[in-house]
Amino acid sequence: MFAPFPGLRFDPAIVGDVAAATSPPYDVIDAALRAELEASSPYNMAHILLPDEADPDYATRAELFSSWIDSGALRRDPDSYYVYELSYEDRAGLHRTGRGVLGSLAVMEFGDRILPHEETMAKHTTDRLANLTAMDGNLDVILALSSSPDLASAIEPNGPPALSFDAAGVEHRLYPITDAERIAEITRAAAGGAVSIADGHHRYTTALTYQAARDGHGGWDSILTLLAPTSGSGFTVGPYHRTFSRWRLDPNVLHTAFDVSPTTDVLPARPGDIVVVPHLGGALLLSPRPEAIANLPQPWQDASAAVAREVLYPLLEVTEADADYVSDDADAVSRARAGSGGGAILVAPVTEDAIAAASEAGVRFPQKTTFFVPKPRAGLVIRTFST
Repeated sequence: MFAPFPGLRFDPAIVGDVAAATSPPYDVIDAALRAELEASSPYNMAHILLPDEADPDYATRAELFSSWIDSGALRRDPDSYYVYELSYEDRAGLHRTGRGVLGSLAVMEFGDRILPHEETMAKHTTDRLANLTAMDGNLDVILALSSSPDLASAIEPNGPPALSFDAAGVEHRLYPITDAERIAEITRAAAGGAVSIADGHHRYTTALTYQAARDGHGGWDSILTLLAPTSGSGFTVGPYHRTFSRWRLDPNVLHTAFDVSPTTDVLPARPGDIVVVPHLGGALLLSPRPEAIANLPQPWQDASAAVAREVLYPLLEVTEADADYVSDDADAVSRARAGSGGGAILVAPVTEDAIAAASEAGVRFPQKTTFFVPKPRAGLVIRTFST
């Protein structure tokens, strides 16, 4: 189910600064950051990772990727796992370290072993399928959480990292593991629990689609994954907030399903609560009344994004199709205040335990419920379907 693989890594003798060749995941790169990344290095992953109207099937960028391999800019390791640490300061100013292990996770239909926790958006899946088909491999990383009680101890680093650099305030450290005994220990530990997809649902569902279209078995039967322990992973689960260009906001209607009180533009503290920030006027804290959420699955009752979609949206006369998603609450508030109508919905984050509980119960949160930080870099290790 989880296995080592012969990863491709950038050779500093050819590319120079390896850090400059890496990028955040595709779905957090806006136009300005894309330009910055592409200018930072001719080998930056943004050159091959992102959509381009002039190259919709990624054919030109696949040729560029192949040239990096042929030139030796990307060199192949023996079968390896890669312990990956990301050290950062969270919103509260506390120093934290997210830790997991990069490996090859089996692609299989969601069930007892592989569990989803979030719905997907079709437009993202279409683009990722084009990229996957052209590149014949995994360029960036999904994050998954393992319930195995043995994983955390099995992936403790041993010795100095092979690569260490700072990017956007996060220190990234990579420890390749080629020792046969340690590889066997990690493989056993990973087999000891179910796996919940935490960040990368579109890439995983795309991998399922790609697998179904192929004949026989091959490298497409697995996907590049950062596997971290469910409890104490060190990653922070943030929320995606919603902004709307229009809505029908009537406080009297809100009272039919929520206890409503004035508040400042701050994140709601209690799971299930929501802060509404209108274009004009003060923000409102909404706490759902028990009878308004009684028919929702239990995991949804403690997830603000689900309460918003199922209970609040009908009162505002909006749907998920009307929403834009923003991970930063200050940005969401700024967009609300700068707009000509509508506003922002700020939601509370869900916990790692809540994600695991929802997955095990077979309940998916609405699309864009969770935003895990920090983000693994694309390009630290690349996994191709052929060697």
